Amino acid sequence: MTFSHDPHPAPPAEKLLTSVLSQEAPSRARLAVRACLTLALLAVFFVWALPALTGANWTEIGAALATVSLPELSLLLLLALATPLAYSLTIRAGFGLTYPQAFRQQAGASALAVALPMGSVFALFYTVVILRPLGKLRIATGIIMTSLADLCITALLPLLGLAALALGGNPQLQGGVTFAALAFALLTLLLVGVLSAAVFSRRCFTALARLADAGADNQKNSSALLSAREHAYATVQGRLPELFAGPLLVRVAEFVMFWLCLHIYGVAPDPFTLLAVFSLGRLLALVPLTPHGLGFSETGTAAALVALGFAPATAVAALLLFALVNLGVQVLLGGIVGAATGLRPVVKN
Repeated sequence: MTFSHDPHPAPPAEKLLTSVLSQEAPSRARLAVRACLTLALLAVFFVWALPALTGANWTEIGAALATVSLPELSLLLLLALATPLAYSLTIRAGFGLTYPQAFRQQAGASALAVALPMGSVFALFYTVVILRPLGKLRIATGIIMTSLADLCITALLPLLGLAALALGGNPQLQGGVTFAALAFALLTLLLVGVLSAAVFSRRCFTALARLADAGADNQKNSSALLSAREHAYATVQGRLPELFAGPLLVRVAEFVMFWLCLHIYGVAPDPFTLLAVFSLGRLLALVPLTPHGLGFSETGTAAALVALGFAPATAVAALLLFALVNLGVQVLLGGIVGAATGLRPVVKN
């Protein structure tokens, strides 16, 4: 089904789309409180929870981190650089930018999201400022479509992880756990299928909108949702493969990085367990209480590896190496791009 491009959707639909830009700038007091809470959480995780739950100590972890060779680190840095390069494809498709423009937006926004408490809010403001010549409607539509693409790919992680967990036949897992993993994987597949159908099928989206707003008084809401969906879909028509390719390539690059970090320290789970643990870590990275789920992801994933029988110090070192390289490259790259370009618009009026 194709849709004609309508640069001016109906006012209710336009209002619905641009509502994603309605966040207010956090006050200094709120930002200070959030920063203190974030630092406290990170201290709890890295000073107490990570050693307590894994049995590793920081002397052993530090000694393991110091053994990384320059060739290994160089390869990890190249893989980490692949993630912003890949996600820039999604930004280009969602906002209709050139690749250099998309790369600049992606680098700056990712650095803010990773480095700061409430980083997603600062990333949103940064995006609005540097893309302001595009207009609110186009910016809002781009944010919605890129977020939707990322959500669809991320939603596959529990499916892949739980399916791998169930199919791997790990002797440490009881039959009930395996059954629960398979059941949850099938439920996830159903949800991803419905979400994908709503993206690609006008009829399915209409049915879901009407189901959500079943009352007669809510028919206007359904119409606004449908109009907003058609406008958003039309703006990226012809670029949908590129839109979804970015987050998919990012997950592939992160998986290779994850495997390499474990391989460096001789942590070698079977392929099914590797995929399951990687999926767990990427899902924990979505916890919004710290930037990029820092602390939650490393502690949870390390505890899982130790529970599966791997040495605590090397398992923790591998995961910290993954986090340091992956997040460090994003912050460094964003800092360089930000210092070079500031808040200048990426496109001219």
